[in-house]
Amino acid sequence: MLRTHRKPECHITVDLEEPLTGYACSQLIIEIVKYVMYQKQQIPLSCDSLIKLHATSKPTDRNFSSMQNLVDSLSNISNQLALQFTIDDCEVKEIVIVIGATIVSPKFYIVIELPPTILNSNIHLEYQHPFRKSLTTVMRSIIKSTEFQDEMIIPLGLTNTFVFVRKKDPYKISEFFIPKPQFSLSSQNTNSFRIKLNYNENNRLNCDCDNFIKVYHDSQNKIYLKKDYIEEKFNSEITYQWYQSKEVLKGFKFLI
Repeated sequence: MLRTHRKPECHITVDLEEPLTGYACSQLIIEIVKYVMYQKQQIPLSCDSLIKLHATSKPTDRNFSSMQNLVDSLSNISNQLALQFTIDDCEVKEIVIVIGATIVSPKFYIVIELPPTILNSNIHLEYQHPFRKSLTTVMRSIIKSTEFQDEMIIPLGLTNTFVFVRKKDPYKISEFFIPKPQFSLSSQNTNSFRIKLNYNENNRLNCDCDNFIKVYHDSQNKIYLKKDYIEEKFNSEITYQWYQSKEVLKGFKFLI
């Protein structure tokens, strides 16, 4: 019998100069999704170009519905990802982008490993923590990766793009991210990448967001962050679980 072996993940390490807010995380993930969908020929134009074209299109236009579905799905996934970082005692560890007809037989996937410290967007203001600088750092790293760019030029027929979240969540209930306890990344012969986002915890946080917003919790008066110092609050029985976005991004071509 012929044996197949799982292909090893290709690792890309990204050293960030500043910590990410929950909002910045969601925007960064969506930008990677948009980039990969375009490079893998799942959409006819870049996402930003499609969004601009959609804004000037009419509902009667032949390609309007396809663009509308993409724009709505990207917005919903982005908003729901950002929400995950504001849930009390919810710790998001990884985001996974899966491309393929089904999650059982993916053609390609990317694991985005988040740093242990994520600033709470309810406390840390976005204009003091813009995500564009971090996004530039991440995109520069993946563009410089020969293995990643070699994967991007491999043709892939129109298919689906799924988004998964791996998190500790004491509530275990979500209307948008559906629990998938049986999900596994152990598929054999699947091209895969792991983008690990690092941030030096010893760097001094240079912001005065706490001068604008103060949030008080019943158990403590911490006004600072969402993941920092949070480990002690977790019940040891709570483990990381997989959750799948109910929105599926579908590849499409323009109808002529």
